[in-house]
Amino acid sequence: MTDLCTPTLKLLSSKQSTIYRTLLSSIINDSPEMPDIVVRVGAHWRQQFTFSSRFHGQTELDLIYFVTMLEDLLRGQEKSRLILMTDTSENTGRHLMLNWIQSMLGRCAKLFLLCFERPPQFYENWLPESFRQKLICMNGSKDTDEGGEPKFSLLQVFQEVAQVEDVPTCVVIDSITLPALMRPVPVTCAYLHKLATADHVVQVATLVHRDVIDQHSCGLLEHNASSVIDLLPSPSGSGFACQIRHCRPTGKVFKTKEFFEFDDSFHIQNIGPLKLLPQTQPMPPPSSQEPDPAASLADLSFKLQLTDREREARSQVVLPYLKDGSGDETSTSKIIYQADEADDFDEEDPDDDLNI
Repeated sequence: MTDLCTPTLKLLSSKQSTIYRTLLSSIINDSPEMPDIVVRVGAHWRQQFTFSSRFHGQTELDLIYFVTMLEDLLRGQEKSRLILMTDTSENTGRHLMLNWIQSMLGRCAKLFLLCFERPPQFYENWLPESFRQKLICMNGSKDTDEGGEPKFSLLQVFQEVAQVEDVPTCVVIDSITLPALMRPVPVTCAYLHKLATADHVVQVATLVHRDVIDQHSCGLLEHNASSVIDLLPSPSGSGFACQIRHCRPTGKVFKTKEFFEFDDSFHIQNIGPLKLLPQTQPMPPPSSQEPDPAASLADLSFKLQLTDREREARSQVVLPYLKDGSGDETSTSKIIYQADEADDFDEEDPDDDLNI
């Protein structure tokens, strides 16, 4: 597992690695806090170099890598078969799902949208007109059978997707919470896996309310997904935060914590690393002097304290389980039993016939 908030030099060439290794190690070892520089190199990686003060007569080069995994997943630059977003009522992922639908429509020829929580018009009205012809909506919250269960199950969605011609297709389920509650979670996971591994399905994205279903069921769904995006409260109080766990097809796992915002039209913007709040001041050590219990009991309307005379009288009370030190300790006790007429004694030995 790779923590992407830590520096790395493996993306540099061998020549650059030789030049910058000493400088970077000195920055990491001597700086009390990690620099806030975001750097990416490579095909779809951004690159930024910042020069700072001099160190031992040469220019320092602050070089820190951070992968904006949310942006790469959103644009489709990081391949992921099944994306699971988890949210709560306080940190909703509905607006992030809107951006995901729009991004998918730009990358695929058909998109199947199964709506359990919102009507299809909610998504169609937000999307541009040019994307609506690619969208195939199924209203799972409105179309129900006689028992009240949705007609559109995940199996029926798979059957609908299989009938589409061999073109890049994406599937979005606005919320998997209802299917996970109405059917066994392993069955829901099996259908999701079947959808995600279909031949012409590029990506499947869904959302689950982790404050509605139990932790075990949520863990099963997360285990089935190749990318998990947990919506979190923002430490600064503004914007949105998320924690991402992405597993590449090679088996390498990346984990990031990122920050993002929405504009007035709920389009995502300003994606970047989540800056942690400054560490709070350590709590002062507790005082060696113990507080006086008499001071805390002085303001009470009833009496809980003892006077000196009461304490002395209490100390002289002999409790029942204590020895008073009097009496003849050498005397012994005897048990005298007087036979009663009702007592029935058997004079014969019941073990007389035993050969012992």
